[in-house]
Order: sequence, then structure tokens, then C-alpha cells
Amino acid sequence: MPVLGICRGVQLMAVAHGGSLIQHLPDVTALVHSTGAGTYVDHISRFAEGSRIAELLGTAPFRVNSAYHQSVDSPGDLTITGWAEDGTVEVCEDTSAAFCIGVQWHPERPDRRVPDAPLLSAFVAAAGDWRQR
Repeated sequence: MPVLGICRGVQLMAVAHGGSLIQHLPDVTALVHSTGAGTYVDHISRFAEGSRIAELLGTAPFRVNSAYHQSVDSPGDLTITGWAEDGTVEVCEDTSAAFCIGVQWHPERPDRRVPDAPLLSAFVAAAGDWRQR
């Protein structure tokens, strides 16, 4: 079944795959990832060449929104394929699955409709393909 983990979703994916979390990002980085509940800040992320996320969104610096104080520390048996400019994990993938991507940002937000459309469209297509099987 296709999986798209969003924010806490990528964190749950990592823990379910044997990984762990950074409990409070402000303790380990100066980059602001959250300014409080219900607010978003932007920062730049980069994606690993050859990864599924790079296939969808490219390898150029990519602006994402951020509203979290926890993050993936160890991905378990997932593969880290995206990082914020401070090294914080932004994307994990199960490379053995047809579509299993977790992102730390919120692609479902209205202001993300255009930049994240390829990711969301690929997820919907993968779900449709899975349903047809």
C-alpha cells in the first residue's frame, strides 16, 4: 500500500522502522523549525540525487514549510533522502516499496499546492495503481 507520511507521519514511520527521534530540535540546532503552535516558518531543504523525492521535486534547493520541534534522529531501516540546511532530516523513504515516502513539512497546506503538486500527484497515482491490483 502506498504511504505518504506528513510531519509526525515521517516520525512515526522512522520509529516503526526501528529508528528514533530528536525530542526537542531547539536543543540541537539554531535553525528555527517552529515559532509556536499553528505557525509555519520556511527553510531550504535538499534531496539526495537518485531518490524518489528528488525524482519528484528535483535536487535544487527546495523551500519547505516547518512547524515542528521534533525530528527523525535515526531512520531505522528507512533511507534518509532529504535534509534541511542544518542537517535535520526532512525526508525518509522505504526504497524497497513502490511508494513509501515520509516528509517533515506540510505539503497539504494551501500555500504548498504548486510546489508540492508532483509529490501529491505521485502519491494519488500510486494509490490508484495499488487499488487496481
